[in-house]
Amino acid sequence: MPAATRHRLVTLGRLTLLDPSGAEHRELATRKRKLALLTLLAVSARSWSRDALVDLFWGEQPETRARHSLSDALSHLRRVLGPDAITQRRTEVALADELDLDVDVRELQDAVRAQAWERAVASYGGPFLDALHVGGSPRLSQWIDDERRRLDALFGTAARAECERLLREERNDESATLAQRWLAVAPASPHAALFRLRALAAAGTPEADQRALEEFTAITRRLENDLGTRPDKLVVALSQEIDARRVGRQAAEVVVAPVVAPPVVVPPVRETPRHESEIVASSEASPLTGAPVSTMALPAPSPRRRRSRLGVLLAGASVIALAVVLWPRPQAQAARPRNNDPAVVLSASPQALSLYERAVVAYDRDGNREEAVALLDSAIAYDSSFAMAYRRLGQILDNGVDGRSRSVQMLSLAARHADRLPPAERYMTLGAYHRTVTGNFARAASAFRALLDLNPNDPRAWASLGTVYDYLGDRARAVDAYERSLKLDPKRALTWMNVADGRYSQGDVAGAWRSLDSMALAFPGHPGLFMRSAALAHAEGQRERAEAQLRALIASAADNVYQRAAGEMLLAKAFWSWGRLNEGDAARARAVQLDRARGARDAALVGELEMAMAAVWLRGDTARARQQLTAALRRTPLQTLPVADRPYLDASIAHASVGQSRAAQALLQEYEQVTDSIGRWRNVSREHHTRGMIALGLREWNRAIVELRQAADPLCGVCGLPELTMAYSNAGQRDSAVAMYRRYLATPSQRRLDMTEAFHGERMTIRARALGLTDTPQ
Repeated sequence: MPAATRHRLVTLGRLTLLDPSGAEHRELATRKRKLALLTLLAVSARSWSRDALVDLFWGEQPETRARHSLSDALSHLRRVLGPDAITQRRTEVALADELDLDVDVRELQDAVRAQAWERAVASYGGPFLDALHVGGSPRLSQWIDDERRRLDALFGTAARAECERLLREERNDESATLAQRWLAVAPASPHAALFRLRALAAAGTPEADQRALEEFTAITRRLENDLGTRPDKLVVALSQEIDARRVGRQAAEVVVAPVVAPPVVVPPVRETPRHESEIVASSEASPLTGAPVSTMALPAPSPRRRRSRLGVLLAGASVIALAVVLWPRPQAQAARPRNNDPAVVLSASPQALSLYERAVVAYDRDGNREEAVALLDSAIAYDSSFAMAYRRLGQILDNGVDGRSRSVQMLSLAARHADRLPPAERYMTLGAYHRTVTGNFARAASAFRALLDLNPNDPRAWASLGTVYDYLGDRARAVDAYERSLKLDPKRALTWMNVADGRYSQGDVAGAWRSLDSMALAFPGHPGLFMRSAALAHAEGQRERAEAQLRALIASAADNVYQRAAGEMLLAKAFWSWGRLNEGDAARARAVQLDRARGARDAALVGELEMAMAAVWLRGDTARARQQLTAALRRTPLQTLPVADRPYLDASIAHASVGQSRAAQALLQEYEQVTDSIGRWRNVSREHHTRGMIALGLREWNRAIVELRQAADPLCGVCGLPELTMAYSNAGQRDSAVAMYRRYLATPSQRRLDMTEAFHGERMTIRARALGLTDTPQ
């Protein structure tokens, strides 16, 4: 269809409808609610029930009048766009697929998907439905706010790539202008501020430096006045580097002859870490702090004496390494910080240190968890105050499928003995403790940044900082930190896996596969490579590839019983998700047998509970599920396990699934009584999930909805969504059920393989078809 016959809907920066000649439709120019209705239908690209549209746009009106208003709006849109522009099937309303309508939001999305960054930034005219107020219900305002944040983020992604390209091509003024647009959309974005300052100062002249410094002052003032915050550390570091260059230029103008002076040691301009007593928090520190990542700056140092111009120049040089996003240049690997205090040691035992080094190789290079755990246990037996061994053991256990309760104990012991360590290792230990044990992510980030103060090129610090961002749900910064770590040291298997997960969660499927390909070059045959490749293939619907990777994992395990058990467990979940129920049951039974063989009674019990849930969720065989549940708990009573290893929540969910709500509630109550505050915050999402499942069993739909809405967490955005879909459907809230189903399908997550897809994928599809959806996967 020629472009001259198409209408155009503009929603970014303003709201208007342009006719094929490019003129604004005068009939609709003042009828913003009708245009907003058209926007909803065009942007969501799906059908809506008339009831939902009435509630969204005319919720404040009496029902009869509201329905008349909807009919009038739809008739008006048909008169403008054509009689066949809007289709109606029973009570459903949607735009016709063949409608001649261009939408700027779709153009932006298509450009970002194609990585056509110049086209993407050109298509972004401003915030979505900016300053639009049409009344209706709070749900409409929430939808507009959510879409605005999503589209602003897409613009930020495009702006970042385009600013970088313009700088490479030395089109500095264009880059500065685009960064200014970006800052207007995201005033707190450190990347936007960095590109703005870089572009302004790119010429390297006194005038350029002065413009950049004036802009930094303006940015600081806006953040303080509008948001009550300060610029990110990297932005501050860049401004100090530019100021140091300015001061150095002025000093050079008055120097008559070179002066040879002894080396001068000047404290870095960067903020100093807070006292270690402030970084070390008790286990009762308030968990899950709400401090945003961008404000996790360490407190400013006390005033220092005035420095000489030479001192300022040296201090400015120390800042350059921190501004990683500044003009890129090769950097030498900094040496480990030295400490001449004989009381500060890694380990008092040479044997323990040797065992520790062997464990690092076994886990990092070979992915042999069992060998690494055994070596670290031996190291601790030689030296009971070996903080680094406790730390590594805690981190390995926390990344496994069982033993996570012991990880808390190990990391707590590591923090207790951290004062014996050199500064770098001490900060690494305290950061791991707060990230995993206390949940105080602000203090964890402070510790890792203090380590970066000592050595900006420490790949462990960047990788650990990335995990903090992941816990906070900031995938973009997490991926950036992981990539910095890998540039410094590509021999980091877990970091490759994390960057693959992060890229996939951002919708970058090709980038996720590239990360795993790079990992394969560095770690051929690594167990984690098979696991991540299988999860990614499963998430992308590549069944044969996923199964092949899992079978390769099992085959490569040889005598590694833990690895074989993990492979069989994942293979079972994959088979269940594909409807191959008998094969799934058999694989899960093999995993249970392997767990028993290695003495992991808690892991074996969890496997039996999953088999019971598979019986009820996948086969609808409640009687069989109850028999399996009873047999599992008779074989391994919860009370025979250490308190921290008792799978209370799994057992409670299993009881709720088979209709034994009273038993489920009793187990949950016992869990609350015997589990400490740290254990509960680590399982807060699972606890909401459990409460939601109990409410479902009791047919208390509204309570189930409240609990299950809180079951997702930053690391698993799809967790709880299948059950939430069911709760909405049972409560008669069809539109919400459909929305949750679509959200589940649209959320990129490799964790479906082991978290949700095994039990709920096919059931969700069947339920969606029952709800009348025609675009469900076949």
